[in-house]
Amino acid sequence: MTQKGEAVLGKIRSKAKSTGNVGVYSLADLPIPSTPLSKGNPDMPTDLKAEIDPTSGFLNLKWKNKNATQR
Repeated sequence: MTQKGEAVLGKIRSKAKSTGNVGVYSLADLPIPSTPLSKGNPDMPTDLKAEIDPTSGFLNLKWKNKNATQR
């Protein structure tokens, strides 16, 4: 049932997107999806640290960003 429901919702979204007609949602008795909010550009990273893992040789990068919790 879940897979069939997802397939139907996918078809409804596809039809609304391809036609540019959000009225398709009303016909299907579904709410119109909200517009995603812009998060803006990320801030400049600070406290950049680079380490090479002695076992694997991988390069590990770490940094801080004051807006990291918003992303």
